[in-house]
Amino acid sequence: MKSMSATTRIAICLSSLTVTVLLTGSMVGLFPESRDEVIDGRGNLCEAVAVNFSILAQRGELKAMETSLQVIANRNEDILSIGVRRESGDLLIRVGDHEQQWETESDTNSNETQMFVPVSAGNKRWGTVEFCFRPITAPGFWGIFQTPLISLTLFTGGAGYLIFLIYLRKVLKQLNPSNVVPNRVPALLDTFTDETGISHGALARLDDVTDLKKKEAELKLTIESLRESSDEISKQNRELEQLATRDPMTACFNRRAFYAKFDSIWNAANRYDQEASCIMVDVDHFKSINDNHGHSVGDEVLIKIATVLRGTARESDIVCRYGGEEFAILLPHTSIDDAQIAAERIRVAIEECSFPGFSVTASLGVSARGLGATDPQQLLDQADKCLYVAKRAGRNQVVRWDKAADNAEYDQPTESEPCEDTDADDRSSSIPFEAVAALISTLAYRDQETAEHSRRVADLCVATAEGLMSLTDCYVLETAALLHDIGKIGVPDSILLKPGQLSPDERKIMHTHLRNGPEIIRASFQSKPLSEIVENREAQFQESVSDAGQSTGREIPLGARILAIADAFDSMVSQQVYREARSKSKAFAELRRCAGKQFDPALIERFIQVVELRSPESEVKTNAVSKQTALQIGLQIERLVAALDNQDLSQLQRMAGRLKRVAEKHQIESIAQKSLQLEEAVHSKGELLDVLCTAGELIDLCRETQSIWLSKEDSVNIANDEAALVGN
Repeated sequence: MKSMSATTRIAICLSSLTVTVLLTGSMVGLFPESRDEVIDGRGNLCEAVAVNFSILAQRGELKAMETSLQVIANRNEDILSIGVRRESGDLLIRVGDHEQQWETESDTNSNETQMFVPVSAGNKRWGTVEFCFRPITAPGFWGIFQTPLISLTLFTGGAGYLIFLIYLRKVLKQLNPSNVVPNRVPALLDTFTDETGISHGALARLDDVTDLKKKEAELKLTIESLRESSDEISKQNRELEQLATRDPMTACFNRRAFYAKFDSIWNAANRYDQEASCIMVDVDHFKSINDNHGHSVGDEVLIKIATVLRGTARESDIVCRYGGEEFAILLPHTSIDDAQIAAERIRVAIEECSFPGFSVTASLGVSARGLGATDPQQLLDQADKCLYVAKRAGRNQVVRWDKAADNAEYDQPTESEPCEDTDADDRSSSIPFEAVAALISTLAYRDQETAEHSRRVADLCVATAEGLMSLTDCYVLETAALLHDIGKIGVPDSILLKPGQLSPDERKIMHTHLRNGPEIIRASFQSKPLSEIVENREAQFQESVSDAGQSTGREIPLGARILAIADAFDSMVSQQVYREARSKSKAFAELRRCAGKQFDPALIERFIQVVELRSPESEVKTNAVSKQTALQIGLQIERLVAALDNQDLSQLQRMAGRLKRVAEKHQIESIAQKSLQLEEAVHSKGELLDVLCTAGELIDLCRETQSIWLSKEDSVNIANDEAALVGN
């Protein structure tokens, strides 16, 4: 007899265990007993009939009894017969063949097939109602299988066996020795036995596990090293994020970090009805310092002034280099009176600073939230207007908004033609900087180079617009410059991060997404001037046939004309993989060539003058990895390490590919090559140790990029601190 296979035995065991669990559940009462329910239902029916018949018996309505019993028997298929018997034993009413169905030995006790209920008339027993029912289960052997529990058990056992058998045959094929043991092994074993089955030897296998143990140790060390590198990357990312919020020369907050903090403090002040004040500080006669002593001395003055401001301000105050020689200080929980006292303290501290051969003073303007400002930009505008009142009144003084003379002359922004009278609420109240920062962060994640270009263009726009536009209008222009390429967030990585020049089809896709930028801005902000700047930034200054219907000349918003020039200039002086960067002089020449056609001639000359006066630290750097690029690579490495921790190889491969494209675009060959190696190692499903080692080498390269920038920043900060100490 052929023995049962291992698969069959396992299937039988599993189905038997399932049946055992089922029967155990029945024993502890988890399954309802249908037999008892049927008997209880029959008993309840008999009781109900008996109660009803007691009333009819008192009235002697035998006909009504018989009619009711006939209806009950017709509606209940389980009832075989019904009889009404008087106390004397006479059968008065019969439904069905009751004499044949009723067994007299059941008169003393009811059971599942015969039940009787006494009927009373008044206080006396009148008779009995007798019911004959069909058996709940068929008699004999087959009746056993009609029991619900038995039927369920048989079905579960049989179906379970078939299911387990099919499943095991497919999944456990490797249990069959013939599939895993080569034919030569049984043949070899046969040589150790003779015909009578007596063993003449044994077969043994010895494996050298030295290499396995070595790999396990290497894997453990690699994982520990990756964790340490990941922690270091995260730490350096946080340091770079902090540095990205600071002005590199003065170590004060830069303007955009200031906006973000201002929004947060302003919203909290509105929510809890708290005080908040702002001070604008401008160094007096700073242009003459640069002209007479040189830009390097001017930079030393700014560093010294920034040191004084940071040293005089409270820990909770926010000190910002707002632009050029102008600083802004935000004072939370501070009234206008206390802000004036703080401003006067700053003025005196600046006046007391000593410089070789000259002295320095500053003019200050002060305003507070409770003086009518409806948003942060309006509060800055008020403080800035007070600053110009202080300059017109003789400089080196503090002027506050509520005490400025009603007829005081402000140095209003002027252009060669009148500026539009734009409602302040329409200008800026719908442009929370938190939303702007979120969109810029999204763009930076997609393409760091575009985000850096947008930041540089924004700085150029603000520097050009100073003196032409109010602070509020400058803020709208800066926002437009930051978001003018926001449509690129929808461009596929294969096009957005392509290191070479785009094909015509790719360029078409790029332009399609760029046209979506104004729609994103309109949907995100309800600011008409902001939308108009972005929508008109490509408008030609001189009308042409193709531009019919578009604004031309000075009909184009001032912000759009400035943005067009700044965008074109930064694109020309920035290094690209497919072309060399132009020098400043060649870029200026190209702008002048397009003057009157593509750009506003007057604004071009103003822009060139502003760029030439900017200090070297603010110029575009094209020969090194930028701080923002180093940070973006570090953030992507964090996501790559997270994919490693989660053992998500598909995500790891995607992150390696994206990092490769970013590195190629920024010409960081070492990171690009190592990212490619990691991508290929994951794709080819190589050994885990090789994948981890390659990832570790990639992380180390990124750490080096970060460390270079962090060491540069440390050197700059040390130099600034030393310069401040020498000045003191």
